[in-house]
Amino acid sequence: MTALDVVGVKHLSKALDTLVGIGIPRDRFRIVLNRADSKVGLDSSDVERVMKIQVDTMIPSSRLVPMSLNRGKPVYLEEPNSDITKSIRELATRLTGVAGKQREGDEQADDKSKKRRLFART
Repeated sequence: MTALDVVGVKHLSKALDTLVGIGIPRDRFRIVLNRADSKVGLDSSDVERVMKIQVDTMIPSSRLVPMSLNRGKPVYLEEPNSDITKSIRELATRLTGVAGKQREGDEQADDKSKKRRLFART
């Protein structure tokens, strides 16, 4: 994950080079560009060119994030129809292959074996 700033992109590039150096294939990486719609002189094509890898997901900038942090409530639950929540849901679906619920409690899975956890052992 990086944002549209030279320092962040450079550090992520070095981290990816290190991971490739220890034998992790580049196709295992997923690049998330945070605050992707910020007008700061860089865009996703610049990030892709520098890192030589495609940006998988772009999370938009939103004032809802700091507001939700200040309230202590996740933006995902507080603003389920916002652009940022939609992009987070899309990212989660892409990473897990499981479509997320729009709101907590919309569906209750009776079969716990259907649930997937991010850090579950397989």
